[in-house]
Amino acid sequence: DRDFWTDDERNQLKKMFNAGKDLSEIALVLQRTELAIFTTPVISDHLDYVQLSEDLLYLVVPTRFGIFTPEELAASRAKQPISLAPERILEGNFLWLTAPKGQGLYHAEQKLFTEISYTPPRTRCVEYVDTRYSLAAVGNGIALMPGVTIHKEDMENGQIAACALNSATMTRGIVVARKKGIKLSKYAEIYWNYLISHNQ
Repeated sequence: DRDFWTDDERNQLKKMFNAGKDLSEIALVLQRTELAIFTTPVISDHLDYVQLSEDLLYLVVPTRFGIFTPEELAASRAKQPISLAPERILEGNFLWLTAPKGQGLYHAEQKLFTEISYTPPRTRCVEYVDTRYSLAAVGNGIALMPGVTIHKEDMENGQIAACALNSATMTRGIVVARKKGIKLSKYAEIYWNYLISHNQ
């Protein structure tokens, strides 16, 4: 039986992977899938894409770090996000639980650090989103998380606060993409056209 990947495809895959391309982009370019969802920035001459939505992002900050006022803690226990001036976070020597390079949240972290002109004093790269959240929730560091990942009961119990930094972009885009110039299958085309018509 012929190998699923031809020699040419394997060479293209290796070249794109070594260039830091997202695996979803590689699958689209090599036509192993018709559509793909991205949370990383899509910068490719090979793809057409449509933005579906934006995820709200928050810093998950352990309350034991002692940076919150009683009023803020009360709001957090009521499951309300807290708005903070960036210096409230930046002045501490806190550990940041960061995403690996290439993940959507890695790009969001780098964008945030650039916007607020900040280099975390200490970082620990943790591969999985759920693990990063769990470590932050038990007081081991600060993590940038999608709002949907945050467990409201952890806020209610007073373990963590979900924080937005004033004047910082706390979102990440979610897009669907296809390879340029190819004919989609019937149902992929229907889905693509539906997404375009509902996101203009």
